[in-house]
Amino acid sequence: RETIESRIVKTADKLDLLFQAREYEKGGASSLDEFWLNSRPDLSVTELPAFEDLIDELFEALSQNRGRNG
Repeated sequence: RETIESRIVKTADKLDLLFQAREYEKGGASSLDEFWLNSRPDLSVTELPAFEDLIDELFEALSQNRGRNG
């Protein structure tokens, strides 16, 4: 976490997991509530503020998708 490169990789790894979970839900998977609830606080304190808009958009898309499916 000391270099910009390491912070980018860490944030990218977190985003990759979120995108995968979103795709699983779009495919019909359920029981991912705990994953989403635990991921958001961790990503809120990202060391790369430039990613915040992308993270917010991802969670907004999740919320909208769940509204249609729930």
